Amino acid sequence: MSTSRNFYFMIKPPPSELSEITRHKRALGIEDNYDPARLHVTLDPLGSEKEWSESRIGWLDAILARFLADPFYIEFDRIEENALRGGGEALRAIRAFRGSLIRHLARSGLILPTRRFNPHLTLAYGQDSDCRVTIDPIGWTVNELLLIRSGDGRHAPFGRWPLIQRQPNLPLF
Repeated sequence: MSTSRNFYFMIKPPPSELSEITRHKRALGIEDNYDPARLHVTLDPLGSEKEWSESRIGWLDAILARFLADPFYIEFDRIEENALRGGGEALRAIRAFRGSLIRHLARSGLILPTRRFNPHLTLAYGQDSDCRVTIDPIGWTVNELLLIRSGDGRHAPFGRWPLIQRQPNLPLF
């Protein structure tokens, strides 16, 4: 029997950070049977694929093609229970990005349900842990927004939109 598939907006760490995350999981005894390619930060769920016809997906793609956002840096500096967590400027950056995305979608007619957003990267599912440790920061520059179809234990990329630096970084004198 097939499980339901759902769409999510996500960001994912690049391969270089995946190996560092996996190293921490092993060192702390956190289960390691979760495919590293599935590690992610969920920005927002979009609901069941049954709610998203081909034409509605095309409409969403057109909306996101007009979404302008700069790449931003995200960083995690601790493990709490089964999740990487962070704070400070990186936390503000991902919240600002998500807020900008939600406002863009709303202006285009897609209103997402209000939900609490507590950015984290889940390391393991179905395993209880009381782990709370500070780690050397794991961070990366987020340079794309992903639409992922999740189900049957897999993440299938369904769409990706690059984040493009609009303002050049100029040196300060």
